Amino acid sequence: MKIMGNRPGKDRTPGGGKEYYETCPDFYQLCEYEFRCKLDAAAEKHNSKCKAFLDKNFDAVRPDVDWSKLATSIWLNPPYSRGMVPLFLQKSYEASQRGSTVVCLVHTCTDVKYWNEWVWDKAAEVRHIHGRLKFWLPHPDKNGNYGTVSDLPHSIIVYRPYYLGRTYQSIWKWKEDYVQRFGKFPMRDLKSPDKNIKYYLNADGLREAA
Repeated sequence: MKIMGNRPGKDRTPGGGKEYYETCPDFYQLCEYEFRCKLDAAAEKHNSKCKAFLDKNFDAVRPDVDWSKLATSIWLNPPYSRGMVPLFLQKSYEASQRGSTVVCLVHTCTDVKYWNEWVWDKAAEVRHIHGRLKFWLPHPDKNGNYGTVSDLPHSIIVYRPYYLGRTYQSIWKWKEDYVQRFGKFPMRDLKSPDKNIKYYLNADGLREAA
């Protein structure tokens, strides 16, 4: 996530002043397995999840920018400056109506106006993530941590090509799905800039050596 262009707004990211959180690599690995995203619509070189990405020099929410011409499957972890999330969700919906799948990772804020405008009955599904996600920074915080556990819940919003209809909701126990898919779940050192794995958890919840 990041600030796109020169648009003003207060940083709404937990902790404040940090628009450069990188999505948990393990969470994204599971999303990538399912959705095969080819474009990260809000990223920087150090945190992009796809080879192709739109950075701060490219105003991704300009009306004349058509995401669907850039990729058919798109990943989005939008910046949380005030007013930016609805702009990105609008672009996500518009891209889906032109033929792209867009997978958005956002705070779970079902009571806010933009969810009524750009999520319900526009997105094909919303998966409310079980537990709290970890995010990573390129530089350590005051406690020496590169990784942090979010203090807010998250959901992924999935916009599918040309979808019009009711939005399906579910709870996503993604760590269980990860273990079923990849065999064991990596536990990473929050103080490691390289996100080093300290140990694994297997399907029985038991610790295994890295």
